[in-house]
Formats: sequence, C-alpha cells, structure tokens
Amino acid sequence: MIKQIYHLTAYKKELSQLLTECVNEGASINFLAPISIEKAEAYWDTVEIKDTLMVFIAMEQGKLVGTVQLACSEKENGRHRAEIAKVMVHPTFRGRGYAMQLLKEVEVAAVAKGITLLVLDTEKGSSANELYKKLGYTFAGTIPQFAKSARSHQLEATNYYYKEIGSV
Repeated sequence: MIKQIYHLTAYKKELSQLLTECVNEGASINFLAPISIEKAEAYWDTVEIKDTLMVFIAMEQGKLVGTVQLACSEKENGRHRAEIAKVMVHPTFRGRGYAMQLLKEVEVAAVAKGITLLVLDTEKGSSANELYKKLGYTFAGTIPQFAKSARSHQLEATNYYYKEIGSV
C-alpha cells in the first residue's frame, strides 16, 4: 500500500531505520556508509512536510518498506517543476515493485498540483537507471565525479533524468 503522509512523527523511527539500511547497502542518497541511526534520525528531524515537500511511504503488512519525496520548486519561474528525491526501498523488499508504485503515486500527486516537469538524479551504474527509463524518464546527461559513493567513498558520476507529465 502506498500513501502520502502529512506528519513524520509516527514514522520517524521506521524512516530512520530505512535510511540506515539503504545507505549501508550502498544507496546514493546524500549520505555515506556507515550511517548511524542517530544521524538518520537527525536527517528526518530536518524534513518539514509542507505544500512544496510531499512524502510518500510504501507499507507491507504494517511495516514501512519504502519512501520517496516530491520537492516542488519554490522558485517563481520554476513552479511547474519538481524533483523526485530519496527513493528508498528496504533491501529485503526490493524487486517487488515498490519503487515503481511509489514513483507512479508521486506522479499522480504532481499532476494534481499542476506540475508538468519532474527531474531526478541517480548514481551512474545504479540499477535505478533502468527503473527510471522503464517509467518514461528521459536521460539528460551525466556529470562526472558528482558525489562520493555511499560505500567506497570514491567520487562517482551521476545521471540526470526528466519526465514531462500532465499538460505541457
């Protein structure tokens, strides 16, 4: 089940555990492994759900197994676009379609908000690249040495994607 959440408090512990598991498994989502639960909790303390930041979660039998964020541009000339951020699925629940379901739900919410352009990035070579292509995202280019790899801490390239949605 995918749902949008409006308050993080009830989910902070599970979101923190999910972030820790994903980063420690190598997810390139702005953190380096090993990440402590305290650092993960501190991150979620900074996330403020508001009109321009939406958080969605995937649940299976009462357990939080995935999440994604939709960060709408607050720039006057960019209110038609939003960034997909922090796509995470717990390692033991990968391959079950949760990331695809989360991204489809985010797209529906974005269209409802009048968003016509989605952008995202992912580490070059990540399995997420294939997912984004399957969902109709267009590869926009690669930036070399963009970020440190979560596991190796070596500089890696990132791929950028975009998708036009709704009424363009």
